Amino acid sequence: MRICLLQNIVLSALLGIVAGCAKTTDMPVITDIPIGFDNPVTRASVSSLGAAGDKFAVWGECTNGGETKELFRGEVVTCDGNAWSYDNIKYWLDGAGYVFNAVYPYDVQGVTPDDNGYLDIVNFDASESRDLMLARNTVSYSVQEGAKTVELSFRHLLSKVVFIGKKDAALGDIPLTVTSVKFYGMPKIGSYKGSNESWSLLDASVTDSSGPFASGNGNVAIPVEGVSLLGDILIHPQTVRGDSFKIEISYMVGDGGGTGAVSEYTHTVTLAPTVATIPQWEEAESYRYTLTLSGDDYILFGVPEVIPWNSASGGFITIS
Repeated sequence: MRICLLQNIVLSALLGIVAGCAKTTDMPVITDIPIGFDNPVTRASVSSLGAAGDKFAVWGECTNGGETKELFRGEVVTCDGNAWSYDNIKYWLDGAGYVFNAVYPYDVQGVTPDDNGYLDIVNFDASESRDLMLARNTVSYSVQEGAKTVELSFRHLLSKVVFIGKKDAALGDIPLTVTSVKFYGMPKIGSYKGSNESWSLLDASVTDSSGPFASGNGNVAIPVEGVSLLGDILIHPQTVRGDSFKIEISYMVGDGGGTGAVSEYTHTVTLAPTVATIPQWEEAESYRYTLTLSGDDYILFGVPEVIPWNSASGGFITIS
């Protein structure tokens, strides 16, 4: 099914910067304090951030005397299981100002800084189900501060959608098995503008039944209490176009034995009945839709819910 989500993450880094801000007679002193990342302190056990091999990428600028120089450009910071490290160590410059941006995952394509110190992300394919997060912070540094901690608070840039399938209680002991699920009708590619925190979606990338946004195959037994049909779907924030957004489900009722002959069904339903309740998917929000599958020729939608993302992915992780 879909991948598990990382939760909102707060990263604190011992930062020491200068590269690119040349030392001259009218510039402050370059310190000998390097950038470093300590071991993570975990406040919840569900996320693996801090495990060996975890990575994020950092962009950074240094401004002094009206001149701005680039220090980091997609610098990869890696955890070895005990500490965070990177190549090309930078150092603090006394009296300078800094802008830091960071992206998780580290290898997201199409990330570019604009002229105002923000990051843009071009042509991001959300159907790959990656938990795209962004952090930004501006700080200044004085040598009297010594080792200064810069906090990078990551936020989710996508929305999360979950479909729960339930067997109609009227079926009693008769089994119901889902064999295929497809979710489609929305674009899969979008571009993010960091300066105004907005997405623009590529209409030419709208998905359909032959190339769905998310899908799953295999025999999944559906209980009365319900089970996730596609796991966690990570998707661009957008208006819910109820008549266009569709979920297609194929399932069997019965087992050909003591519970009777097998009946097969394939239904395609839209999100139109839910739009009045949830007209928009917002950044960093999680939406749960419940569908009841029956032995008759219908699928029923329950009332959709907005659930806190952090309750699904659990707590904070601090690297300090």
